[in-house]
Amino acid sequence: GPALSISATAMTAWKRTFAATLVAQICSILGFAFAFPFIPYFIKDLGITNKADQVFWSGIVMSATGVTLALFAPIWGILADRYGRKAMVVRSMIGGTLVMILVSYVQTVHELVICRLVQGMLTGTVTASIALVASVVPAKRGSFALGMMHAAVMIGVCVGPYVGGVVADAYGYRVAFRIGALIIFAGGMVVLFGARENFIPPQEEAGATRSAFRSVFVAPGFLAAVFVLFSVRFSNSIARPSFPLIVKDILGSED
Repeated sequence: GPALSISATAMTAWKRTFAATLVAQICSILGFAFAFPFIPYFIKDLGITNKADQVFWSGIVMSATGVTLALFAPIWGILADRYGRKAMVVRSMIGGTLVMILVSYVQTVHELVICRLVQGMLTGTVTASIALVASVVPAKRGSFALGMMHAAVMIGVCVGPYVGGVVADAYGYRVAFRIGALIIFAGGMVVLFGARENFIPPQEEAGATRSAFRSVFVAPGFLAAVFVLFSVRFSNSIARPSFPLIVKDILGSED
């Protein structure tokens, strides 16, 4: 009957949105991860020839995005509550595309740092994608869907650096950035044309947002969870700026 037809349509809609967002998540992480293997070598091409300086600037370049991402994430979250999650996913991927293209044209390490700061201001694809999926997937499928979104991140992190390294070896670092930009853009188009969101802005009473934030911070285990996540991210990323140079030392040659 009509009820079954409506139910089937709704189920198809959320599955389509989930699939589109999953593919886009893989594309975005894969595109951004193109640069992971060769940032210190690219910095050398920008005129930083001292090894210690290469490691230092690699750390600055890789940290820059995280700084502005942390500052701007709450702002994009507020806008997502007003204008919808899908718009934020598309915005973050278009922003990432533009930044990656700009990076491919930088001539100094300072320009590279500025681009990375802008990247953090405009992107945040992971958070935006997970928020979109959480808003459309039925509660009984929520854990599976969010687990798959995190798996998508890992797929991009695993495949992106390998493919980026191969492309950089074959065509150069700047071409690798541009191909990464195209992959991110493709992910944005998948969400734009493949995802569906019937977004209705929530009507909140004055002070409700402040009260909600307070309840989160005083929730049992919240600060402990934040500390654990910080520790995991810190330990996973602390060696990243110098690791390509360690590989170079082991092999004895940059080639």
